[in-house]
Amino acid sequence: RGTQGSVDAIHGNFNQATVGSKAGATLIVSGGTGTIGGIINGVTVTGSGAGSDTQDAAVIAAAINASSNALVVGFVRACSSYATLTLSTMLVDGKVRIRIGSGAVASEYTFTATAAATGKLGEFSISGNDTADALALCTAINEYPVLNQAVRAESVAGVAYVYAMDDVTTNKEVSVSGSGITRTAGFAAGTRVHIECPIPGAIGNAISIALSGTGITVANTNTRFVGGTGGLTGTTKRANALGV
Repeated sequence: RGTQGSVDAIHGNFNQATVGSKAGATLIVSGGTGTIGGIINGVTVTGSGAGSDTQDAAVIAAAINASSNALVVGFVRACSSYATLTLSTMLVDGKVRIRIGSGAVASEYTFTATAAATGKLGEFSISGNDTADALALCTAINEYPVLNQAVRAESVAGVAYVYAMDDVTTNKEVSVSGSGITRTAGFAAGTRVHIECPIPGAIGNAISIALSGTGITVANTNTRFVGGTGGLTGTTKRANALGV
């Protein structure tokens, strides 16, 4: 038993951990030269463009994570490792499985394609074209409790990128089954630097993003982070946690 205040706190914590998506954006390295990186919340964070595109992406992600600027530290984290899924007229009941961890402590999360939106965890609608369906898959991944602490997904023209936000690839795996979806690449280092706000909710959508240097672009030409949802407070938060 406990006071009403303690019950409210439990509901609030439950909601924060399980309801809402994080916002994010991506820098893409292609033929980077000189000092390259991004401008986050007006702060330029760069690394050297002296290696391969994959190496340069890793350097940029590390520079972002190492920043001590008050407008960056705590507001974002970055990675350059991801898996790639391509949708091409995906059919109902097709599945995407994401495994986090290894051995007895591994957890697997399954996402199933449905003919229309159901609002259920682990299901996504394929009622649109490939671009809309990939977005629906990414939204389902980003809204999934616990999993969304380890990965974040982003869609670009029918392709779903699933980012390993801790940049560790050895303990993550993605697989697909059914018609119309292909695992183009498993988790590995690549040329995309994904940056997310670690705080779930729409608040992350306020973070600005721009490119800095030659040979780098911002995915989807975003000028701010996108995809952050939720972040409700008070009575509404408790109602969401209770599922009412």
